[in-house]
Amino acid sequence: MNKFNIKSLIRTFVYSKFNISNLFRYYKELYIIKKSCDSSINLNLFPILNDYSPNHEIDYHYTYHPAWALRVLLSYKSSIHIDLASKLDFALSASAFMKVEYHDYRNVNIKINNFKSVFTDISKLPFEDNAVHSLSCMHVLEHIGLGRYGDPIALGADEDTAREIVRVIAKQGHFIFVTPLANKSRLEFNAHRVYTYENIVNKLFNELQLLEFSLVTDNGEFIQHCDTKILTSQSYACGCFHFIKP
Repeated sequence: MNKFNIKSLIRTFVYSKFNISNLFRYYKELYIIKKSCDSSINLNLFPILNDYSPNHEIDYHYTYHPAWALRVLLSYKSSIHIDLASKLDFALSASAFMKVEYHDYRNVNIKINNFKSVFTDISKLPFEDNAVHSLSCMHVLEHIGLGRYGDPIALGADEDTAREIVRVIAKQGHFIFVTPLANKSRLEFNAHRVYTYENIVNKLFNELQLLEFSLVTDNGEFIQHCDTKILTSQSYACGCFHFIKP
């Protein structure tokens, strides 16, 4: 077992993010564990010191939007769903009840039934016109062309990708889209873009028909079928759009 020494103490202190209270708690509980262990237990130090909290820490954007999208998927029937680099957990969850092709600029080494990963530059989609009946691209478009994930710098790559998406969606095909929204658009290099509602509905996807708009607000509230007036007070909300191609 690791001994109490200066090196382990310093490392544990760093893991605690210099939180003295958590550090003392850790060593107090370690002492109790040590007293309870007999020689058959191989005890090692692996401090996780920042999960002490009465509340579960939640990234509301990335918790709500996959849950919303899965419900949308279940609301219509499709034999296969194409996902463009969304949260991997979403695509794998969807593969539990339908075939999923996951297209990403980075390789994905996952093997499980109903799931197939494909290396793709999603600004140049490998599909014929009007070919895809069920498509999603969630919390992705805002990153394209900013180099964050190794892709080339191209300021208009999000617009190129939007045109590709509209091109490949079949007539009466569904498109599930999620992106950051605010009362004013901005570019935060090299993290992401933040769009306005009008950017999405009236510009990037103006050829599609909006079926549903829902929102995760700045304070983490999920509002289904949201009134767009609320966006005047938002600085980094999460817009959830369900479109169909007329």
